Amino acid sequence: MLPARKSWCTKLALGLISLALLAALLALAHPFPLIEDGHGGYSNAPNFWTTVAALSTSGLAGLFSIFAGKWRGRLVAASVSMFLLSYLALFTDGH
Repeated sequence: MLPARKSWCTKLALGLISLALLAALLALAHPFPLIEDGHGGYSNAPNFWTTVAALSTSGLAGLFSIFAGKWRGRLVAASVSMFLLSYLALFTDGH
């Protein structure tokens, strides 16, 4: 039963790393326009939530990659790099 769990953790980690990459690239691109908040200001909420989704997905990928059977070191390194890329997207602010 244990090798089957490790296989599933490997597959989940690979899938989540690919989702984290897509979300991080989307967060770096800042595709959503600013929204007027009605008080004379603007909100950047959709872009912020894209960044939060990228951060949480890469963190979850890191959790599953710790319990993966195959390629554990590579999966951990990929999830850490996706987390750092997502963290970078938090500070780019669309530039």
